[in-house]
Order: sequence, then C-alpha cells, then structure tokens
Amino acid sequence: NEQAVQMIEAFTDLLKSTLKATGDTIPLADEFESTRKYLVVQKLRYGEKVHFEMDLGEGTAGCMVPPLILQPLVENAIFHGLEAKESADMVVVASSLEEADLVLTVTDDGAGMDAATLEKVRRNAWGGGRETQGDSIGLANVHSRIRLNYGAGYGLALDSVPDIGTTVTLRLPALDGARERQKKGGAALESIDR
Repeated sequence: NEQAVQMIEAFTDLLKSTLKATGDTIPLADEFESTRKYLVVQKLRYGEKVHFEMDLGEGTAGCMVPPLILQPLVENAIFHGLEAKESADMVVVASSLEEADLVLTVTDDGAGMDAATLEKVRRNAWGGGRETQGDSIGLANVHSRIRLNYGAGYGLALDSVPDIGTTVTLRLPALDGARERQKKGGAALESIDR
C-alpha cells in the first residue's frame, strides 16, 4: 500500500509539472525537476533495477529549453539500455555550459549498441528514414524540435559501446531566461510604439 501511495503521488506530481509547461521554453531547473519526477516513478516501478543521478551544472539552471526534451531520452535509456542488460541500473542526467552552448547528457550503463545498430539508430533518429516502424521516435522528435528551433548546429549526438552503455548528448544555445523575457518585453513595447 505504501508503495502504491508513493507511485500515485509521484505520478500526480509528474502530470502536474508536465501540464504546467505552457510556454515554448522553460528554465532547465524545471525540466530537470520534471525529469526527476519521471525517474522517481520508474524507480518505484523497477525497484533496484533503476538508480539515477542528476547533476544540474553551475550556471545552467536558468537556461531556457523546450519542455519535455529530457524525458524521452531518459525513457530510451531505461527501456533500451537498462532493461536489456541484467546488471545495468544507472542513469545519469547532467548539464554543463560550453562557451555559448548548453550541453545536456543522458548516460546509462546498459546494453549499449554495436557499430551497425548504432548507425541504424542514428540514421532513423536523424531523419534518414525508418527501417523499422517505431525505431528512435523519441530521439527523432527531440532532435527535430531542437533543429527547428535553433538551427542545424544544434541537436543530438549518440555514442554507445556494447555492454558498457550509451550516452545521448543534446546541444542547444545557452539562452538565459532573463534575457529571453527582456527580448520578448522589448518586442512587445516596440509593437505598442508602432
């Protein structure tokens, strides 16, 4: 009963945070919190099979990101990485700044992929066609959203080693929330002046 109550509370919190995201972008701190709630639900579901660490890097909390860009990556890490390897149990979500870019990584210690499988997943996810219905939809959606919003210099990179794990790296511009609000406010004032 206690675990059922925890699951319902965690799931309710996850739904609330998901529905709360109404804008085009949200602070990375909010995206991390939504992802943490998702991981709590998965931890309750899988027990000792899922452990996680989250490292919100210095200076990244206020960076603005599209909502729900981490959850599909974490979901892939659990379902395709951890589930496929008996001894796997760790997902690490991290953020950092590299010059003018925000870099987000989701790493698992799961099954990993051989070179041929990795190439197929990259082709499917980056828009080279679907060899198998349903392959890499989460990756493809996140990659497309980032490219559409920020241009060809941004998106996902995927690295994997069989029996070691997989890392998905998401690169996007480090846009500060205060500057974004100021730009939008300035644009609104400019339109009022006209």
